[in-house]
Amino acid sequence: MSFIQMVNLWPTRAAFATDIGATPQAVTNMIKRDSVPARYWTDMVRGANERGLDGVTLHALSQAAARREAA
Repeated sequence: MSFIQMVNLWPTRAAFATDIGATPQAVTNMIKRDSVPARYWTDMVRGANERGLDGVTLHALSQAAARREAA
């Protein structure tokens, strides 16, 4: 799963931004880059767990980062 696919699991980008403690503009930039900085990963996993979203784990995030670097 890519970063974008994980972000799209949230009901809105605003909800994602709130869950990870980022601004809406920062989220827009993450979407454009298909990359979420590692400093947000723990909050991303926590938010996904609280919302019952499947597939957002530290392992999945690290795999997305590795695939992005390999491209």
